[in-house]
Amino acid sequence: MHVLILIDQFAAGGLETHLLGKVDALRRLGVRVTCMGARLSDMAPPDFQRLDLAKDIPASRFLAEVARLTAFCQTEQVTHIHCHCPFVGVLGACVSVRCNIPYFLTIHGMFQAARKVNQTLGLLISKMVFPCAAAVYPVSSAARDCIVATHGVPQQDQTVMMNVVGNWQRSPPAPPGHGKWAFVARHEKEHVDALRHLVAAMPSLPISSLHVFGDGAESERARAMTADNPAVEFHGFVENISERLAEFDGIACHGERVFLETMAAGRPCLICHRDGVIGLSSPSLIERTRFSNFTGEGQSNISIQTLQRDWERLIGQDNIRACQDRLRPDHDVDLIWARYVKTALRGHLPPKDRSSLEVALAAAHKLDDGNLIFCRPDFLGHMKDTLPPDSQMVSALNDTGFVLMRSEITTLRRKLRVLRRTSLPAN
Repeated sequence: MHVLILIDQFAAGGLETHLLGKVDALRRLGVRVTCMGARLSDMAPPDFQRLDLAKDIPASRFLAEVARLTAFCQTEQVTHIHCHCPFVGVLGACVSVRCNIPYFLTIHGMFQAARKVNQTLGLLISKMVFPCAAAVYPVSSAARDCIVATHGVPQQDQTVMMNVVGNWQRSPPAPPGHGKWAFVARHEKEHVDALRHLVAAMPSLPISSLHVFGDGAESERARAMTADNPAVEFHGFVENISERLAEFDGIACHGERVFLETMAAGRPCLICHRDGVIGLSSPSLIERTRFSNFTGEGQSNISIQTLQRDWERLIGQDNIRACQDRLRPDHDVDLIWARYVKTALRGHLPPKDRSSLEVALAAAHKLDDGNLIFCRPDFLGHMKDTLPPDSQMVSALNDTGFVLMRSEITTLRRKLRVLRRTSLPAN
């Protein structure tokens, strides 16, 4: 077996850590893996190959990339394509049709599940990429329900595959014992808001120092809001942070993958949310937060008094082992990827009707050189001409074309108002 994995970008976060763990596990199981990405940072492994793909790509370049990957899949005997973003799913789906091999789609959170991008690309994702996938894997039940609402994919056609981690420590090294904690998260707005609530609670908790790991667009705000607090120290992005978690008495985070890595390391984890502190790791907290990938979304904040009362009990090893027993069957890297190989790669998945992707490829070939395939209504027009008049896709194209036309009219009216204001004589 040979799996081609396609991603949009490789930066520094949970998606990338998930991907590296998946590649390592599949290779240990004897599966050949090739990874390609559209936007690869310096942190991407050297064997990752670059895709020629962007949201403003001309039709000729997109078709050339489809042809290049088709030739690669045929020459290298690729048996499956797995896309880790709906956008690259458009490319992966078209290549899978050309090669007559299945493709899978993993959705890594609510942002990927909900976004429509623009009208043309949104139509392709909702009406082609999702319905034609041999399997759709959201990473949480919340993302699954969002896919149902946004793209119309029934729950029974999705398989929730939550984050997985390895190296579960039943007898971790003793903690430092001096109230040394870490906050680990990508520095996005909601994560930095969570950090703000944690720092505000620190004087009431047995946390003497807080070491902040991560990077992102909100890093400057995070540093500015804690600049006068000597107990908070920033370390930036650190590779393989999971290997350093045992250096601390506990880890605070926004949930998601870091929560699992903390549990695997045998340390207590404090989930913080943009609205407050959710609580310390426990079997009951796991049940309440697993729907939203352990982010605490939709959960009530815990009072400082309650947190103080339960602190000693919840940071103890008995509670941590109970959490590990609850989590490991669904989140152990070796167990889950072995199950993936058995059910998805070796399994006999039901065939999907992928005629709509054939139509999309035919329509793309009709575009003039230089037309932006994901931004022009010409593409939708060519698709409409290729389909039977009573097709459901024609109805969707009519709706999309109307929205595009309405959007263009609104833009013209706005420009006209600006011109009128700027051309008025001065008083």
